[in-house]
Amino acid sequence: MATHRLGLTLGKATEVQNADLTISVKRNGGLLGTLSVSKGTIDWRRKHAKTGKSSEANLRWDEFATLMEAAADKRLKAALLRLARVGLPAE
Repeated sequence: MATHRLGLTLGKATEVQNADLTISVKRNGGLLGTLSVSKGTIDWRRKHAKTGKSSEANLRWDEFATLMEAAADKRLKAALLRLARVGLPAE
């Protein structure tokens, strides 16, 4: 299984102001991509992406929330289907 590494240390609550918060995401020691967090969007740049906005995935915060909620719903539905297949009660 791949090992993912994220590193971020903040001693106290910190508000993102004029500069994006940038997080390098690594898997098995190699760069997987870069996540940038700003007031308006969350952006993902792949490992070998060329410079420029066309090479990034950008989502507004409301779009990101919808995407993550849909992913959580999908995982929940998949888990319930697995339970139903083995005959276990869903509750």
